[in-house]
Amino acid sequence: MRTLRVAAMRNGIVFCGALLSACALGGNFAQDFQSARKLHSSGKAAEAEGAFVALAEQKVSNRATDESLAQAAACALAQKKYDKAMEYAGKIADAPLSKFCRISILRNQRRWDEILALCKGEDIETWPDALIYDALLWRGRAYAVKQDGPNAEKDFIGAVRHTVLADNKAFAYQFLGDLYRDVRKDEQKALDAYGEAVKLGDAIPVRRLAAAAIARARLLAAHGKGAEALAELGRLKADQMKDPYWRCAIQMCHAEILEGMGRTADALARYKTVVSYDNAPDTFLGAAKKKIEAIERKP
Repeated sequence: MRTLRVAAMRNGIVFCGALLSACALGGNFAQDFQSARKLHSSGKAAEAEGAFVALAEQKVSNRATDESLAQAAACALAQKKYDKAMEYAGKIADAPLSKFCRISILRNQRRWDEILALCKGEDIETWPDALIYDALLWRGRAYAVKQDGPNAEKDFIGAVRHTVLADNKAFAYQFLGDLYRDVRKDEQKALDAYGEAVKLGDAIPVRRLAAAAIARARLLAAHGKGAEALAELGRLKADQMKDPYWRCAIQMCHAEILEGMGRTADALARYKTVVSYDNAPDTFLGAAKKKIEAIERKP
């Protein structure tokens, strides 16, 4: 099982390459497995599911069967066939992989209590390396939702330690910052955790960088550090962002902080910028228009 390689996904289970190096599997199994993966990645989840079920039924080896079932579970999950996905996961003989798949299915449904019932107290760090990051991340999320700060903190920190991917680290740091801010009420630790994500800079997607910087800016502004908050947002260069959601989110946060500092004219200009954007999400568009009306009504 140590040969498994998992590409972490926020909305599914994706296993890569583990079978393709095993020539001893015989026949065309590895080639057929790869073909089924391509079906899934091209959006043909139903066809891929059938292909993986057929591969599992060949019983080439225990590992091949388990990985085929895991992929079938991922395909069923992509179609929101939760019961079917669970059925496949339940047939996986390898205990860590079976639990990993079930965690992925349950967290897509936000069934946090069931995640904890499945693996609370389990030493996930003894699992195959490829499974540890996501399992810790989502068990930590379950602990956080249930207000169990110490266990959530332990899992999020463990998740950071068990990944080399900058995006994965940033995602875990975001959860850790949220935990310190919302559950543990330690704003300095929250600032530090978000700061670790921000330090990753261009190595992480814009959405991840923006989320962490906005969270830091709001905390700084709440403690009267408006200038520092604006500097945090300034590094994001909202006008250069292609994603309309984050472009608007940054401008709105910038405007709200300026307004809180009494710089009403500057805030008004930012709100008007949001309204001027093409494809501005309705939530931001409506909020910006209300702010503009409120400011312009003032004597």
